[in-house]
Amino acid sequence: MPAFALHHVRQICYRTAKKAGFHMGCHIIRHSSATEYLRRGGQLGILSKILGHSDISTTAIYTHLLTEDMVKSYDQFSPANSLNV
Repeated sequence: MPAFALHHVRQICYRTAKKAGFHMGCHIIRHSSATEYLRRGGQLGILSKILGHSDISTTAIYTHLLTEDMVKSYDQFSPANSLNV
């Protein structure tokens, strides 16, 4: 993407966030979108290509939030919670 186009996209992100009452940049939007993509069942390898990462381990950082979701869900719904052990 040419530098002028990238600058324009960033400006759109900042203005849109500001109008919505948020203070966030494109990186936060990118990170949140990637995490939500994985939460909805998207594949890590495909996400890596979408994000333009040359190494899938760079994309794998987005999976840490999914692990947190799993632990919360287990804590909330596990039948082991009712054993009073």
